[in-house]
Amino acid sequence: MKTLIYSGALLAGLLCSSFAKATDYVTLKDNILVYDKIVYAKDLFDGIRTRGKEPMFLAPDPGKTGTISAYRILEESEKVGIENVILRDVTIVSVTRPSAQINRDTIRAELKKSVGKALLRKIDFEITTSSIPSLIHADARVEQPLQFENIRFSNDEQQFQTIARVETYDGPKQFTINGQVQEMANILTVSHSLNRGDIIKKSDLQENRIPVNRFRGEGVNDPSLLIGKALVRRMSENSVIRETDVEEPRIIRSNDLITIRYEIPGLQLTAEGRALDDGWVGKTIGVLNLKSKKIIQARITNADEVVVERVRNIITASRN
Repeated sequence: MKTLIYSGALLAGLLCSSFAKATDYVTLKDNILVYDKIVYAKDLFDGIRTRGKEPMFLAPDPGKTGTISAYRILEESEKVGIENVILRDVTIVSVTRPSAQINRDTIRAELKKSVGKALLRKIDFEITTSSIPSLIHADARVEQPLQFENIRFSNDEQQFQTIARVETYDGPKQFTINGQVQEMANILTVSHSLNRGDIIKKSDLQENRIPVNRFRGEGVNDPSLLIGKALVRRMSENSVIRETDVEEPRIIRSNDLITIRYEIPGLQLTAEGRALDDGWVGKTIGVLNLKSKKIIQARITNADEVVVERVRNIITASRN
């Protein structure tokens, strides 16, 4: 804690040429709050009736606390005609100059509220801004020392400009803030790296709040559309999953040996075949009939069987 320093030059300009001696007894306070740059006699003593406007010491900076010894106070009090001082047991007086400390995070949080009220669209959003002061000591006597004036939007409400106004002990402090509005959304991303062909499980997914322009509205927020599906590409942690990134699991791979079942009215035939494509249940793939050496189009029914539902699907052309 620093000791407050008396400024004779300052007091010389502020004091009247002479003071009549006080006849009232005054009591020295041990803790005081001051809001001006100067500590006056009325701040230091209880019981002052006819005086009190006499400047005594320089006050601490806003948000700081300093101390003055009772001896120094008595010494300076005599110079302004205050002599009948009751000290009680006070030896040190603590002087605090309070402030409403407004930091960068507070400014951004309050600015976001003001921007949200001014937006025509009601959206989930975050803001990014130009440089903002790290700390401002506002006047603690003002109920709402921070205000934003003239919020103006451009580029379809994606950018804005405003003037911030803070009431300080030295008067209003103003500065311009430029910023951007980022629309946000809760969207599913992968919780860890996944490889192409991996089957997605619930534990592979997580919900993240991210800017909409990162996925351009193509993300998925319904896990039921993803769980059980296979990835068509490798994905790194926190990547946004789109519907085009998944497909049904491939239960048959090209070159697998499978059973071909022909569904002909009144007749059931089976043959041995070889898959020419990858696929999943319900997908139609090319299959080589190993006996006839003909290529047919057949629908996958399970991991080792395809079905030909129409005889005309049989083709005689060989696959190159």
